[in-house]
Amino acid sequence: MIDPKLIIKLLEDRQRPRGSKIKDEDLKRLAKFGEENMKLLEVLGCWKMEGDIIYYKTGCLGNYFQE
Repeated sequence: MIDPKLIIKLLEDRQRPRGSKIKDEDLKRLAKFGEENMKLLEVLGCWKMEGDIIYYKTGCLGNYFQE
């Protein structure tokens, strides 16, 4: 699994609108959501990691269309 500190660092480094006040606890919460999502994708067979290589299936979770 990816280290939560790496996810937090990636979130911190991304560009945000001016005046955006993201706190450390918000970044930690987002990192936890990201970890949970990656675990779910792995269980569903949509995502796997082998060493430094990430494999994923596009459209794995299906598509939703408005009727």
